[in-house]
Parts: sequence; C-alpha cells; structure tokens
Amino acid sequence: MTKAWISVLLALAVLTGFAMGFAVAIKINPETADVYLLNLGSVGDWVSGIGALAAVLVTLWLSDKQRKENTERITVEQVSREEGLLIKIISSGNRPSFVTGLYIGEKSSEKKLNLSTGEFLEKRFPIGRIDFGELISVLVLDKFDLKIAQEVEKRFNGNFGSLLLVINTSLGRFHFPLDSVYVSYLKRHLEKQQRRQEYQQSLAE
Repeated sequence: MTKAWISVLLALAVLTGFAMGFAVAIKINPETADVYLLNLGSVGDWVSGIGALAAVLVTLWLSDKQRKENTERITVEQVSREEGLLIKIISSGNRPSFVTGLYIGEKSSEKKLNLSTGEFLEKRFPIGRIDFGELISVLVLDKFDLKIAQEVEKRFNGNFGSLLLVINTSLGRFHFPLDSVYVSYLKRHLEKQQRRQEYQQSLAE
C-alpha cells in the first residue's frame, strides 16, 4: 500500500475517532453540549484541512502512478535451438523503446561482450524503435558458440553461472539471466576444446 493511501486512511480514522468521541462526550455530559457545539466551527476548519491534505496526497499518488506507468519496459524471450540462440526483444511498456545494443554481461563485472556488432549473428542487429507489442528478433549462430565461450572465459573469468543478457535502449539498460540451456552449450564447447588441447599436448610430449 502506498504512503498516500496510508495517509488517507489515517485521516479517515482520525475523523471517525473524533465523531465517536464527540458523541460519547455529549452522551456522558449532556449539559456541556452547548460548549461542544460552539467549538465545532474550529473543528470544522480542522476537518476541512485534513480533507484538503488527503486530496493533495491522492493527487500526488495518482501522478506518481501515471509517471511509473508511462515508462518503457522490455521483456526478452530466449530459445536455444539447433541453429543457435534465438532472442526476441519485446516492448511491453506504454512508452516506445529505441533499442541500441545487445550484449552478454556478468553480474560482478562492468565488461561486456557485444553481440550487436553482427559478428555472431545471423544478420545485422536491427537497431531501432519498437512500440508496445512489437519485437526485434535475432539469432546467435551456433557456429560461434566456442568463440563466445572463449570470450566469456577471458572477460568474465569463466563465471558462466552469472551471465546476463543485456539490452541497451536510448533511455536505459535491461538485464536478464542468459538462457541456462545456451550457457550449458557454451561450457560444453569450451570443455571439449580444452580436452582437445590437453590431448594434443600429451601427444607432443
């Protein structure tokens, strides 16, 4: 519950408590009813002030809610397929998104592996605007799995378990866990390459 609604409920509770207290006081001391009634004018000012405050708080809450709703939102679908990793970047917010980049990152590192250069993709990365419900679809080709795995090993010290898919827009940056199936493929390619190198070294000795 937001602070504005809590404030409104507190104001209503105060008003209700006052009304009940006033009624009880008159019932207990009927002879003082005239005194209470004379003071109702100042009490009315208090009630009016509380009502105005509640109205301001509600207005601020509605304004903040509208501001939060009028922001860009990005969701991502990742599917590991035989030909590679299919990535769908979807606009799910009220504000259009202008997508500018696609990267692989890692939680504890500022370094990034740029996928939007097109080196690892089926075709050039489509930088551009997407409105609500629209998407950008890219395919990271499986023939680059080993190279990507080697870059991950070098840039992120082999921290495959904390890899992120990073989407850059003109207004911000969005992070999503890199597809676990795809990560397992990367690790498998790297392990095969390492075993191959160890075998070749043993033959050379």
